[in-house]
Formats: sequence, C-alpha cells, structure tokens
Amino acid sequence: MDITFHFPPNLMGLLGEAIPVLCKYKWDVLLFFQRAGVGEQVTGDLAQKLATSKDEVKKHDMVRTVLTRLNARGESTLGERREVLRRVIEFEDFSVCWEHDRNKAKALVADIRKLVSEQEVEAIKSTQWQPRTSPQSCPLHRDDCPLHRPSEEPPVPAAPKTSEETGPDDVDDFEQILRILAVGGGPARSAGKRFLDLTRKATKGCQGMDVRQVVVTDPYLHTSFSESGDAGDGFEWFSRFLGDGLGIAPEQSFELFLNPGMGGVAFDLLRSRITAVFLKASIKRFVVHEGRIHDRFYLVRGKDSVLRGVFGPSMNGLSGRGVFLMGDLDREALGQLDKIIQCP
Repeated sequence: MDITFHFPPNLMGLLGEAIPVLCKYKWDVLLFFQRAGVGEQVTGDLAQKLATSKDEVKKHDMVRTVLTRLNARGESTLGERREVLRRVIEFEDFSVCWEHDRNKAKALVADIRKLVSEQEVEAIKSTQWQPRTSPQSCPLHRDDCPLHRPSEEPPVPAAPKTSEETGPDDVDDFEQILRILAVGGGPARSAGKRFLDLTRKATKGCQGMDVRQVVVTDPYLHTSFSESGDAGDGFEWFSRFLGDGLGIAPEQSFELFLNPGMGGVAFDLLRSRITAVFLKASIKRFVVHEGRIHDRFYLVRGKDSVLRGVFGPSMNGLSGRGVFLMGDLDREALGQLDKIIQCP
C-alpha cells in the first residue's frame, strides 16, 4: 500500500509534530502547505482566522487540521500528501528553525525517514523530478495522465534540420540557446549580483525607459524560504530587482503583475511588503491565456510599450549556493510570452 494514499496514524502523529517545528512562524505553516500544492479550499479558513485572531491560532493545531483534511479527501489529494511528505523527508537546513527546536526537528525528520521504508523514501523524493517514461512510472496513477494514452501510431523520426533551422555555420538550435545562458550560484555565492547585472543588460538601462509595468511569474516571492526549504530572502532581492535592477524609485507609479497561482494570503502578504517600499505600486495578478506558467520570468515594459526581460531562478534562491541557469529573452520568446501573459 502506498503510504501517501492515506497517512496512517503513526505517520500523522510524527508529521503533526515535525511540521510545526520546521516552520518558524505561524504564517510559514500555511506557506509550507501552499508550496506543497494545498489549495485555499483546505487552508482558507485557517488563513482568515490567523489574519484576524493570530493569538488564538496554534501551529500544531493548524498542521493537524490540514493533515486531517488532506487524509479525509482520499485520492483527490494524493499528490498534495505525497508532496508534503517529500518536503519533510528532504528537509536539511535546520538552521531556519528556532534554536530550541532544532534538535527536535532533526529527530522527528529522522523518525519519519525510518518509518517510511528506504525504497519508499527514494520513490517519494524522486517524484517531482523523475522523467515519466511509462504509465507505470506515473506516481499518481491517474487515468488522465498523458502517459496513459499511448499513441495509436508509432513515432515518426525527426527530419534532418535545414540550414535555416540550424542557423549560420551549421550551429544547431541547442548550441545557439546555450550561448544566451549564464550559470549562477554555487560556492562563489555571486548569484544575486549576476542576476541584477543580467537584468540591467537585458533591459538596456531601465533608468531611462520609464518603467510602466513589471511582470514576475515567480510564485515564491512572499516567503523567506525557497521551495526546497533552503533559507533565503526573496523579498530583499525582489526589492533590489525593482530598485537597483530596474531603477524604479520609491515614489514612482508603476503596475506590478504577480503570478495568478499565488494564494490570497501570500498575495496580500507580498502586497503589503511591496507597498511599504514602493508607495505608488499598483499590484495585480496577470492572466494566463491557456495553460499555466511554470518557469520564472521577469518582464518589464516601459513607456515605449516594448517588452524586455530575463528568465532565471526563484528570487529566494539567490542567497543560496544552488547552481542555476539564467539568461535574457530574445524578441521571439518575448513575443510568445506577450501573447500568453495578459495584464488587465
């Protein structure tokens, strides 16, 4: 039996003790579940109560309530339960916990890893990243997964590329793409500076272009942790992106469009932090024309209506040592994004 199909009582108990000590603040509990894909239909009332009666809300009670609701919903929340468990099992940076909770947190995570067999641990940890090559490898075993719809016709081998497709001097598309990529992060910890330098270069001196709109698809700006649980201050880097990278003054009027997938609590939290620094920012959600945005794009439009921008890591990853790719977006890519991301 898949241990994530329903959390058994012993695992429920351990998770109910572990998650509150892994999350430093009460709001972080909600953000932990949000990053695991838990929707507002499960946490909405808790967020409202936390906003109005913070002192009456306890972290342990919040966690137990959410876990119980996820368990009660059965197969419909299997993905969320698997992701909750994966995030606990993979948690490593205990320096983000309260000092008096660190040893307890380490012990609880170790107990959870022991409870879940080694085979299941590896399966759970690899769920998000493992390539899906067959219906049997789909972790949710969902009938609507594309892997359950085998093609009626055998795959057709790709035709050789023409000179127009490969570009000048027979350099293929992949090599051309690699030329625009930059590697950031790693032991040098120069990620933030490199990202700001890239932004300034791609937007060609935004200080003189009178920024009218900024579109950011990164959904993790509102928290002090990256989606992998590493410590980082996404808001600090976001402030520097707007101020140092784009040259927006605190009193300047501009529209900021954020990811529509960001929950109401997270959206309100980020809006309050942004408007405390950029007093005339008008903050909204953009609309996605068909599908959803998966990657992080940082787009800017000035008074000339020209869209400029870069892609890169989450802002919360700029303080860490993770290695990532970033680059500036060419005109064709920006044109596609302009059709997909709509700013009402």
